[in-house]
Amino acid sequence: MVNSGAWASVSEAFTARRAAHPDAVAVTGAYGDLSFEQLGRMADSVAASVRALGTPAERAELPVGYLGARRPHFLATVLGVLGSGAAYVPLDPSWPPARIADVAEVAGLRHVFVDAEHTALARDAGLSPVLPVEEALERSARRPWRGGPGRARTSPTSSSPRAPPERRRAY
Repeated sequence: MVNSGAWASVSEAFTARRAAHPDAVAVTGAYGDLSFEQLGRMADSVAASVRALGTPAERAELPVGYLGARRPHFLATVLGVLGSGAAYVPLDPSWPPARIADVAEVAGLRHVFVDAEHTALARDAGLSPVLPVEEALERSARRPWRGGPGRARTSPTSSSPRAPPERRRAY
């Protein structure tokens, strides 16, 4: 993680790391390794899909969910949604359909990325419309992802989401 000593958005931190170390391993697992550049290109594709959902002002108030497995496309979806300027809402596939539906309703979700493995669960929860994450990842981004105002922030001393402070330093 890039640690400048100041608070940074998730988007800013990822963009800085991607620029500084594009070939470094960002994620690893049973699926293999992905570099920061590879993960960034996946996030670019997701961000392009989210940008197509509305204007920058509309996206600032647009919650976008993800229902699916915790694989590289999950992380690409989170980074892409935040980088587009929209708010990210997690939906856990281990939850019963009624809980997923409740969270989606309370969050005001109008768009949810879903992986192929969890399409039936999305249907059972009444989620509509769903955006197949695999399709979003196949599209080329028209503009490179440069990060954005994303909702979640992280500090150098904590990985928990927080409200974005005005240039607060960690002590």
